[in-house]
Amino acid sequence: MSDMARTSTFLLYDRILDGGLQALLLEWREEGVSVTDMAYRLRDKDVKVAPETVRRWLHRIDREAAA
Repeated sequence: MSDMARTSTFLLYDRILDGGLQALLLEWREEGVSVTDMAYRLRDKDVKVAPETVRRWLHRIDREAAA
């Protein structure tokens, strides 16, 4: 899957969460929540993604922060 497709998915779900997806993921990571548990928590917010998707999103966030 291309970066563009992943980015589009992130942006779509970010819109569903009123622009709070990145902040939510970073907050959970700081609390020590695993990517698997993050994926389950997102399902409670009508965002159905696999743990690997959460992992890719966090990696993308880290790459952008380092740039």
